[in-house]
Amino acid sequence: MSTLSLSLFWPSNAVHSRSHKNKERIVNTPIPDDRSLIEAVKKGDKQAFSALTKKWYKPIYRYAHGLLRDEHLAAEATQDVFIQAYRAIAKFEHRAKFSTWLYRITRNHCLNLLDYHKRRHRKAHEPLEGKNPERPRELPVDVSNPEQNSLEQQQQALLYAALSKLKPSFQEILLLRDLQELSYEEISSLTELPVGTIKSRLHRARNDLADLLRPQIKDQ
Repeated sequence: MSTLSLSLFWPSNAVHSRSHKNKERIVNTPIPDDRSLIEAVKKGDKQAFSALTKKWYKPIYRYAHGLLRDEHLAAEATQDVFIQAYRAIAKFEHRAKFSTWLYRITRNHCLNLLDYHKRRHRKAHEPLEGKNPERPRELPVDVSNPEQNSLEQQQQALLYAALSKLKPSFQEILLLRDLQELSYEEISSLTELPVGTIKSRLHRARNDLADLLRPQIKDQ
């Protein structure tokens, strides 16, 4: 993997690479502390929850999209996640990071959605993609959308198509570590896997993904 950079294909680390002016604007804008916002929400401050939603919407959407492979489902799931978070935030006690708590809600909700779609496929007697029982299970990837005509969108489509060919357990570790940039400890808390297992899967997942993407990179 050392000879192949996947940065060309990762989407939205693009979120961190805005124009210089945008970066300056982001740096100069104070970002409220999650803890203080959460405590304000518990006291009935709806604006504080709006601030939390604005801060975490994009990362949660990217994670949901990575699991669900569908823009509309991911958008709906993200809204559902924040509704669930708002209803449950009174019980949040800061034993874990707020982001880890949000990711856990997202993971559980998306896995439930995938199970729901799998049951629908079974009832309709339609063939399923991905018979691996490990989670997360994948939905079909559509890379033929004519609106996806920009280079970045094409690269993202290629990335997610390649991701869908990995073991589901590898998919999730890659999404959490390389796309969402969670620490090994945060991923361990979220997935209940030992850090050593996470590192091992991540190494294998990166190598497998690189093998899948190498022909595409040569064509760039």
